[in-house]
Amino acid sequence: YWRHSRELGFLSGNVEPALIQKWVESSDKHSRERTRRVVTCNRLIEIGVELDQQWLYKIKSGNKYSPSKAIEPRDLPSDAQVEAFVDSISNPRWKKVFAYIATWGLRNHEPFRLHNLPDELGYLAIADNSKTGFREIIPAHPEWIDRWELNDIELPAHDSTWCNADLGRKVTKYMARHRHLAAWRVLPKTYDLRHAWAARLHTHERYSKVDVELAAEMMGHSEKVHRADYLRWTKKEDIKRRLRQKMEA
Repeated sequence: YWRHSRELGFLSGNVEPALIQKWVESSDKHSRERTRRVVTCNRLIEIGVELDQQWLYKIKSGNKYSPSKAIEPRDLPSDAQVEAFVDSISNPRWKKVFAYIATWGLRNHEPFRLHNLPDELGYLAIADNSKTGFREIIPAHPEWIDRWELNDIELPAHDSTWCNADLGRKVTKYMARHRHLAAWRVLPKTYDLRHAWAARLHTHERYSKVDVELAAEMMGHSEKVHRADYLRWTKKEDIKRRLRQKMEA
């Protein structure tokens, strides 16, 4: 709601239904953002803003977005591609940011929301003021801690009062300016590193004892979201390998 309030605050003129409707319709028709704007409209109605209920119903029913609906598998970076990308970042502070994201599967803003540095086992804790609150995460792969000297982190310049969204956008913008360093697809994104971490937990034999529930907990989302958005990205041969391991155990 904070982000939407700010967006609406930038609109000129009085708060009129037509203006809010135009703002909602400016989002992609079948998108999560369209769904979120509809939710914001419901809150606006609760505080007295009069919106056309028939229009709102039409917008809701016309949005086919579903968070659990199958999506196209992403072209996730291999471990070698992750290493090459992080190694190629010349700015040492930004190198650490992307190394933390890759090693612990963090969201864009979470390197700025650490509760503590990695302990002797490599476990990292995210602070309460992150998107989904406090949680602990294992490194995947732990050897990257030494490779990029991740026992300490000196962050890029930022305003300590920034919200998570602003911090995340700062990371996104840096990635956009340096995506030529990433070789795994045409338009690589920072979240590809987080997704690769998730896929690594379900495909690498080192993490064969990490179940779906624990993986979801470490990523800071529900098991339902994890199954819907991550498990489908694992390669068939890796799933077959893990099935063989379970049958032989």
